[in-house]
Amino acid sequence: MLITILKVILTVILVPIKVIFFIFAYIIRIITYLLHLLLYSLSVPFEAIGSIVSSILVLGSIGATVFIVNQISSGETPLSTGVFLIVGMWITSILLILFSIALEEIADALLSFGELMTDWAKANWFAFW
Repeated sequence: MLITILKVILTVILVPIKVIFFIFAYIIRIITYLLHLLLYSLSVPFEAIGSIVSSILVLGSIGATVFIVNQISSGETPLSTGVFLIVGMWITSILLILFSIALEEIADALLSFGELMTDWAKANWFAFW
């Protein structure tokens, strides 16, 4: 009799708490999914810019090197300036690509977190019964 009363009291107390957590987990999942879409959509332009810049650098590196070597040999451009231009282009391209990869990874992590919260809420909900 006492155990039945305790079960009823615990059920009356725990069911609303579990419902609140269940709803909260789905709200978190929706928010993380929206953040995932936002970050993923932001990463696409950076990846495209990085790819375009990388393609230009790969295709134009020989011409740029020849031009800079001609400028250096004629004395119009110092050696440090030519090296700075080439290295600066490569570093910018690499940073853009890395930034786009980082945005995609953060977006995937947010989506996984939202799914984890939902699965956790479901597991706790069904474990109660």
